[in-house]
Amino acid sequence: MRRSPLQLALVLVFLLLPSSSSLSQDAVQEHASFLGQYPKIRGYPHIFVLETDGTLLYSKNTVELEEGRSYNEKAILGFLEEWMPTG
Repeated sequence: MRRSPLQLALVLVFLLLPSSSSLSQDAVQEHASFLGQYPKIRGYPHIFVLETDGTLLYSKNTVELEEGRSYNEKAILGFLEEWMPTG
């Protein structure tokens, strides 16, 4: 299966948390505990940019990455590339 540049960027560098609807009750609690360390957000999906030790660097509302009823792949890639670790 061939992956798009966006899929590759997400797989190689970024941690993605599944939606609560696809998790067991224990996993939902763990998910909530993890997210509880960071500022409250208005909705999902949402992007937190974290340092390797978990320090919050940036919080991004994904509405700014939308285009019509979907997301703008170039805008998402641009945002991810801006925060991609170097070296």
